[in-house]
Amino acid sequence: MKQNDIIIDVGANFGGFSLEIAKRNPTYNVYAIEAEPNLATQLDENATNTGLENHQVINCAVNEEEGDFQFYVSELGDHGTSSLLPFSQDNITHDEYWKDRSDLHHSKSVVVHAKPLEKILDEISFDNVAFIKIDVQGLDLAVLKSSGSYLNRIQAGMLEVPSVLSKSLYDNTSEDLMSALAFLKESGFSVYAVKPNDPAANEFNVFFVKNGLDYKEIEEKLNLLDFHFYDGKHFWHAPSHKLENPEQHILNLNEVISSQTQEVESLKLKIDAVLSENKELKHALNVIESNKAVRFLKLIKLIK
Repeated sequence: MKQNDIIIDVGANFGGFSLEIAKRNPTYNVYAIEAEPNLATQLDENATNTGLENHQVINCAVNEEEGDFQFYVSELGDHGTSSLLPFSQDNITHDEYWKDRSDLHHSKSVVVHAKPLEKILDEISFDNVAFIKIDVQGLDLAVLKSSGSYLNRIQAGMLEVPSVLSKSLYDNTSEDLMSALAFLKESGFSVYAVKPNDPAANEFNVFFVKNGLDYKEIEEKLNLLDFHFYDGKHFWHAPSHKLENPEQHILNLNEVISSQTQEVESLKLKIDAVLSENKELKHALNVIESNKAVRFLKLIKLIK
């Protein structure tokens, strides 16, 4: 039975969240809103190719004001730092983590049309927004605010904000963790999780639910768990005896060990390939190993 509640992904990018959530919830219509024209076209094609009939792409930027704006595109990485806002070069160059990131560069800009989320929702027939994911780089809170009269119909969601303004990647923004928490509280939402989005904890994903609703029931109903784009990134894999979740720590260490083992095996193959091509080097190494064995046997005899 088709639901009349919807799921929204603002800043859908290549569809990592929207495509998977549509697969997991075939009775919900999922609206993927993406400002960058090329990404929106590609996302639409991906949805068509996977046979998703409940996934719709809206090529539009979301802002509190309607109009045409410059959209700054980062073609490095996954286009994940493209934004209506320019980078804050001052913040980036003075931060030990940001300054080493190679994707923090806007390679071009395009003109896009932006609308408040309220105007976009005016064109959709629905009861409630079961979940909204917002990731538009520097304007996530503005997107939520722009939902206007539909704000009280949002049941749960997640957005991304910097820890403090001095850690923001972008200029011309007033959004940070404290302002997000304050707005959510004033607007009738409870925050049920705050998770770091990078190893330096410069940015956080904030998870919220409408007062009176149980976020665990929503997670189960929408099949949100065991999903990377919802669960978030885990930065507690470094050795520590003070971890609150030792079981997860062990799993993460196992992943690191497995990865390192694969690297060692790969290096062994490369060494074998070099030795097979260089017979003189291989012979020299064999002589060294033989001499070691002889010395070891002599040592054993002395001990006896």
